[in-house]
Amino acid sequence: MLEQTRQIVMEAAALIGESPPRLMEGDAPVLNDAVLDPTAVPKYYLVGLIGGKNVGKSTLINALVGEKITLQSTHGAGTEKVIAYAHAAQAAALRELLEREVPGQYEIVTHEHSQRMRQVLLDLPDIDSHYEFHVAITRRMLRHMLYPVFIQSVEKYADRKPRELLSAITEGNDPRNYVFVLNKIDQILASEGPEGVRQLGEEYASRLTVVLGIASPKVWMISALDSSLGELVALRESLAKDQSPQTIAQSSRLAAQRQVGSLLTWLEGQKMDRHLATLERLENDAREEVMARLGGPLIERMHRLIDDPTLHMGLADEAMDERVKRWPIVNVLHQLLGPMLSVLRYRLPIPRQRGLADIDTLVAPYLNAKEGPARQMLQATFAQLHQTHPMLSRLYRDNRWWGPEAAEQAVSELHRQLTATLNSRRDVLHHKYTKSGGAISASARILITWGALLWFPFVQPVLEAYLADGSLRNFALLFVRVLGATYLLQNVGLLAVYFLVIWLILKWHTQRHVDRLLEKWKEADEQDPEQSLAGTIMIWVQRMLAPISRTRQRMALLLQQSAELRRKLSSSGA
Repeated sequence: MLEQTRQIVMEAAALIGESPPRLMEGDAPVLNDAVLDPTAVPKYYLVGLIGGKNVGKSTLINALVGEKITLQSTHGAGTEKVIAYAHAAQAAALRELLEREVPGQYEIVTHEHSQRMRQVLLDLPDIDSHYEFHVAITRRMLRHMLYPVFIQSVEKYADRKPRELLSAITEGNDPRNYVFVLNKIDQILASEGPEGVRQLGEEYASRLTVVLGIASPKVWMISALDSSLGELVALRESLAKDQSPQTIAQSSRLAAQRQVGSLLTWLEGQKMDRHLATLERLENDAREEVMARLGGPLIERMHRLIDDPTLHMGLADEAMDERVKRWPIVNVLHQLLGPMLSVLRYRLPIPRQRGLADIDTLVAPYLNAKEGPARQMLQATFAQLHQTHPMLSRLYRDNRWWGPEAAEQAVSELHRQLTATLNSRRDVLHHKYTKSGGAISASARILITWGALLWFPFVQPVLEAYLADGSLRNFALLFVRVLGATYLLQNVGLLAVYFLVIWLILKWHTQRHVDRLLEKWKEADEQDPEQSLAGTIMIWVQRMLAPISRTRQRMALLLQQSAELRRKLSSSGA
């Protein structure tokens, strides 16, 4: 759950343009993942004394272990390195950790007490030291310290720096893992008596309540110099034995849940629901603006492109070329008429003549029309949006459409997509007319063409002669007429007109079919929008708006996931 929460927080911080919480900073004094894993069985665990200068840390640690392992000082730099009190069996592993975290800034004192086999007791540099590296050492060690012991003296219990550090630590560890000690109560006993000690302990506990968010934290009231005063003996007994693996696992669990709670609290403080509402408004405004100033005008231009006679003529000619290939004799006539049609095309403007051969050339003038090139329209539209919604700078950091280079690239991509769509539809048209149509259609074409060629000059006259009287004289006369110039010219003219009529019918029918098909291309196909020019532009517009849509969708999902994590955290009792 913790790793999932971290991912949500990192992504949320990136989406809203905020820095991650201090809990996730590289030098944050919070427990690392190795300590937070409740399934791990560590060789040792750390109990560290944390406090400012002259609060009695060294005196206390000597009193806790029953021997002098660290020097006491009332002046100078104070504690400058980590003093570790550990069982000899843990020395090698502990040295590896200390050498990695605070190289050259530690000392290990070993013992052979079996009841402290896994506990490592640390005396750390002062947290209010004037030396920055002293504080850095303590912060680094806090990442590995499951059980911090916070010690304050009666003179310094209200200091600001210890509270600030405690607040940062509490974001990543559960207060139930802490031990709070107020030292030097002998001074209060001498001046104010037991009642003064009690009142001071209650005031310190109330200060801790504000920082920790828990009621009545336990505060051990001691005098490290005199074990007969206060609770030093009880504290020593409490810290004298190893914690059980089950207790350590539970402490790790509590610390991990605390980190999850701190991260979720940071998320709640970012008002993600407001960011989501802002993104929804931005998405609606952007969609309306882009469609009004860019998408709508471009679709209208593509409608004019589809109505362009050049496109109609070019597609119809290509379709006719494919269609007549299956028509005997008519295909020869079509080849003969080709030069004449070419002469008529030469009367068209040069750009349209090029458009007959290359659809890419035909698309370009409509994208760069005189009323406004598409690139300028794209730049102006997103410049207006950027001026109204400055957050577009973050959402479009990779594609700033209000810049000339990015806009040119986007329009070039649209040009390519429109050309591909037209070519795709043209290929469908070609495929329709390259199909043979089956045996019946092929037979009909042969009958209409070769049948007519045989019927009019030969079959029909023979049948007429036979039906008249069927005499040899009539057949001989027929043979003479067929070989005559007049008869041949008459039939050639008739067949020429006949096949020309067939060619004109095919030409008209093909043009009519192409015109109807182009009308359908004006509207987006819901089943396959990329197969129409309007659909292609709509998809392109959606891609222009994709960063906003993706961010809005991801923000909504993060809100949902964080709410689910909060429910899980609540159900766990944390």
